[in-house]
Amino acid sequence: LAQLWANGLAVEVDDPVVGAMVQPGVLGELSATPGEVRPAEAAARPPSEAPTLLEEWRNQAPPAPATAPPHLPPNPRGPLDGVRVLDFTVFLSGPMCAHLLTDLGADVTKVEPHTGDDFRMSAPYVFRALHRNKRSVVLDLKKPGGDDMLERLVRETDVVVYNYRLGVEERLGLGYERLKAIN
Repeated sequence: LAQLWANGLAVEVDDPVVGAMVQPGVLGELSATPGEVRPAEAAARPPSEAPTLLEEWRNQAPPAPATAPPHLPPNPRGPLDGVRVLDFTVFLSGPMCAHLLTDLGADVTKVEPHTGDDFRMSAPYVFRALHRNKRSVVLDLKKPGGDDMLERLVRETDVVVYNYRLGVEERLGLGYERLKAIN
């Protein structure tokens, strides 16, 4: 890890949304187009913006009707249009599951801890590929207030996806019986 910092492959930037964060540094040098490190363009929203996310969901205008060619299905947005998903997944298989839901038209929100998803730093291209077309929000389930916000989000959600080790979901308050009681 120290070698990453020494070689400039990990750098700290001041993101205007989430504050100080670690990002990958410039991985290669090109003479005509030198690289630069900028704050993430799609940084997760801070916890204080979760109510704004809920308001966006409620006020989201339906898409304008499109005239599809006759060989396409009648709903070009996909069969899961209008389905809201909270994505607590990590690594590859879970995010791929939630990504497939976005491809089918679901409105997916990636929920990250305040430290961010590990893949954001270690595999940024993979992270962006697996989380494109998703919203993102920071929610620390281990801190005061996180549980209240979780309940508010779950009330407005149709599907919750996670792929934690057995028992972790219960410790984080994401167990089936609890979420079923909320929604």
